[in-house]
Amino acid sequence: MAEAYLDGLIDQENLPADSRPGDWGERLLRNHPNEALLQAFSQRLRRKRTLDSKFHHYELGRWPIKAFLNMGGNAAAGTTTLVVDDGAGNGTARYFQKGTLIRVGADPSSGEILRVVTDPANATQIEVARSFGATAAAQIDDDTQLTILGHADAEASDSPNGRARTPDEKYNYTQIFQTPYRLTRRARSTATRFGEPVKTMANKDALIQHAQEREIATLYGEAVEETDAADGMRSATGGLTTTITTHVHDGSSTNFTIANWRSWMNAMRGDGAEERVAFLGKTAYGAIYDMVAYEGTQMLQPAENKWGFRIKRMITPGPDLLLHEHKLMDEIDPGGIIIIDLTYLTFRFMAGDDGNYDFKSEAVELDNNNQVVKRQFYSDCGIQIGYEKAHGYIKGITAFTAP
Repeated sequence: MAEAYLDGLIDQENLPADSRPGDWGERLLRNHPNEALLQAFSQRLRRKRTLDSKFHHYELGRWPIKAFLNMGGNAAAGTTTLVVDDGAGNGTARYFQKGTLIRVGADPSSGEILRVVTDPANATQIEVARSFGATAAAQIDDDTQLTILGHADAEASDSPNGRARTPDEKYNYTQIFQTPYRLTRRARSTATRFGEPVKTMANKDALIQHAQEREIATLYGEAVEETDAADGMRSATGGLTTTITTHVHDGSSTNFTIANWRSWMNAMRGDGAEERVAFLGKTAYGAIYDMVAYEGTQMLQPAENKWGFRIKRMITPGPDLLLHEHKLMDEIDPGGIIIIDLTYLTFRFMAGDDGNYDFKSEAVELDNNNQVVKRQFYSDCGIQIGYEKAHGYIKGITAFTAP
């Protein structure tokens, strides 16, 4: 179709099609702001090479300081053999040793005190002397809390036997990420109307895709290792949401209320740092704002610059949360909140790979006598998630429910 010589005028000499120059932007606009937040933070995480695609670590939590009576009934005032557990059916007699003092009841400042008289012979039973000191012996109801007050030995007694614990073994895998792109000789010499060469534009797009794939795997990946008959060993790194098991809550079955939020955060209080990062999908972010508007703005402090990002600090009964909306979660997990203690994350990468976004140029290919260069970004890396109780995952939030 011919164009008018001057736009908007008629009766002028027409020009050939496509002769009108138009006005083109200087660059291609890409809609991918802050898509790989954790990958950006990885530059600030501890970094460690691994000699194998499967890497291990061991964990020991703090020494337990309480147990619960598990008699299947109440213990009379004269009962000296007690069955104890952790409140979930797991025997905890190994928490105690000869000389351990125990306070009966949820109030650690008052109540009967017991003294363990011999080292436990099994994982479930302890032998105690009742009514230590001036405290009177009384019936102990089933499921009553038993607080460990410490150890007391007579001055001429032998040194007590030690208490042993078995650390928990944890593991994960590195994962090979490859993001290639191919350029013909002509493409390598072509400039776009967006003000950047084709090869520069292709390089940026491949890097963005590479970072996005690593990000999703780190957040949602499943730890898997398998052998492929044709291609050899294949491994996938386990992500945060599939590793976290303790502090997991489903907002689709439990209303997102102020009371529930406080309960969830309070449960995380003693597990990890006082300040943690929280990535949120857009629905969860909206629910947080609705809760803040209902409860009072003192819960949410003004935005601050941290690690090069604009974030908001939320005060909770547990850790302070540094909130940041995650654009990838907006799309695949809008009702999710992933709470991360960065002090317990380590970025792991295979020896020989520095763990960065390595740019590798492959051999030149020939395609119909036209030289084609194949390039790619390559990573063989994963995430070591230490002390999973320090992290949390709330999923399925649909809206804030006011009291």
